[in-house]
Amino acid sequence: RTYLENYPNGEFRSSAVSRIRKIEAAAARQREDLAWQIALEKNTKTGFEEYLDEYPEGRYAGQARAKQEALEKPADAQGGMAWAVAGKKTIEQLFEKPESIPSKESFLA
Repeated sequence: RTYLENYPNGEFRSSAVSRIRKIEAAAARQREDLAWQIALEKNTKTGFEEYLDEYPEGRYAGQARAKQEALEKPADAQGGMAWAVAGKKTIEQLFEKPESIPSKESFLA
């Protein structure tokens, strides 16, 4: 920048401008990477919102939206309870009545 201030029409003007753009782009990527790391460390809906407010089309925007959705999705209480109840049964009891074993789908829903 100093060169451009001192020699606005200097012989190396285009090289200086190109170099400045590369440095600024690298700095912008570093700022975005830092914002993403902060969002990951917070691991909250608000943390990902803050990242997306600053970088709505950023390199990690898709991941931020996916993580937000995952945090907003309520746990399936019924499926979770079924597995908790099944966990208290003995193996013999489960084999006596296989229909009492919750499905993988109900657990993951």
